[in-house]
Amino acid sequence: MIGKSASGNDKLPRFNHYVPQFVLENFAKDGMLSILDKHTLKQFKLPPYRAMGERDFTNVRVGDDILSFENKFTHIETLAAPIIAQIIGTRSLTALDPMEQATLHMFVVTQFLRRKDAA
Repeated sequence: MIGKSASGNDKLPRFNHYVPQFVLENFAKDGMLSILDKHTLKQFKLPPYRAMGERDFTNVRVGDDILSFENKFTHIETLAAPIIAQIIGTRSLTALDPMEQATLHMFVVTQFLRRKDAA
């Protein structure tokens, strides 16, 4: 796969996350996540920006064009991140207004569709 969008102008994000970085950062200690490979039982550490993703996961080839959904997911994450930070801070959902609830719902649905076995 080439690294250009369908328009040919923009570089595509090549490492695509299944779990957003801002979520992973909540589980990091000293900026690193502890990872266990369940197949080999090896343990290692990764920074959140290199964890829970793979190359071209959300990039799709359609004919000669490559479409990337990563930036669309990033847009929804950007809207949801402050809402999730508020929930973590207050440990409550009661203060969310209807638009925040709708944004959170969209984020959850997007995460559900973004998983590896969704196809």
